[in-house]
Amino acid sequence: MKYKDKINQFLVEGGEAAFQEWLLAQPKMEQVAIMRELKEVTLEFSQKMNMKIAKDVPFMEDFDKKTDAFEDSILDVKLAEDVMAKVDETMENHIRKMATADYGVREHIINCIINEEPNAAEMRKLAQRMIALEKKENFHNPDKWNGLPKDL
Repeated sequence: MKYKDKINQFLVEGGEAAFQEWLLAQPKMEQVAIMRELKEVTLEFSQKMNMKIAKDVPFMEDFDKKTDAFEDSILDVKLAEDVMAKVDETMENHIRKMATADYGVREHIINCIINEEPNAAEMRKLAQRMIALEKKENFHNPDKWNGLPKDL
């Protein structure tokens, strides 16, 4: 066990608050591993003391389920972050293509905004992103966006 000595140190010194602080300072996936090791250390200790902690302490029965749920939530967040990064990358690529495309695309976006078409809000967001990307890529030409409202 990777954390057994550290866990035993906290148990011997009785530093529950210090243990919690140290635990929360660790990366999330390491927190899962530490909690699993804490359970093993606790079970080992209870066996040495001839105690049946697994049966006598109510939360021990749910410990694995709760630890698994915590791990699943961490992995779900990581997966969501990865998916969002991919979506952002794809969106950037599409916006980059649109920003370098024919002037007619810009003209259409500008007209939708000026004429307050039903998609004007989306076109306003698209124009803002395209302009930001043009600036980021150092090919922004404000003359190509003539006619846009000044508040954009």
